Amino acid sequence: MWNTPVDIYCERLDTTFWAEPINAMTNIGFIFASFLAIYIHKKDGLNNKVFIFLSLLVALIGVGSFLFHTFANTWSGLSDTIPIWSFVVLYVFFVIKIVFNNSWVKTIFIMIIVFALSYLGLYLSKSENDNNGQVLNGSLQYSPALFFMIVYTVMLYIKKQKIFKYAAYALLVFFISLCFRTIDMYLCESLSIGTHFVWHILNALMLFLLLLTFHKSLREY
Repeated sequence: MWNTPVDIYCERLDTTFWAEPINAMTNIGFIFASFLAIYIHKKDGLNNKVFIFLSLLVALIGVGSFLFHTFANTWSGLSDTIPIWSFVVLYVFFVIKIVFNNSWVKTIFIMIIVFALSYLGLYLSKSENDNNGQVLNGSLQYSPALFFMIVYTVMLYIKKQKIFKYAAYALLVFFISLCFRTIDMYLCESLSIGTHFVWHILNALMLFLLLLTFHKSLREY
């Protein structure tokens, strides 16, 4: 069960460890983004434990994704998805609590609303023709994250926060990266390496921008 092979990307042609070298190696972008964010944070004289933890979680995303694109089985798939969604949940939580300066009770209440709406959007977005996510190559699962980033950017704009532009850049990069993730399997015949590696590179940039947004919000308080 845990070692069941997973083959959902263009670049993988067999079940060997190094069958996805480009997909695997581009995960170094997450580690670079993580430590660059920490370096900037420390250089500005800050040492916020939440920020450091979120930054290290980005590095863990890179490690988990590397394992998935090398071992490519059920357990490595979990090592890929768990850090990603842990970051999403925790980033949303601390943005609501710290960036928007809400109480714990209000933060938890807003979290419930955000994820309820995200789940509803995900549920309504599914169709009988989607064939369990194959039409969009599994990218539909990221619609809650896209939803949050849209709301996040709009709220920062409404509140006239200077960090709005960084969130907007992150949103744009994430949308483009989703497009590259989605078309990966459709381009196998014309582009054997696929486009999933671009998803890695752009997502590393997107997560760095989100960390930068959070960092700059801490500087203002």
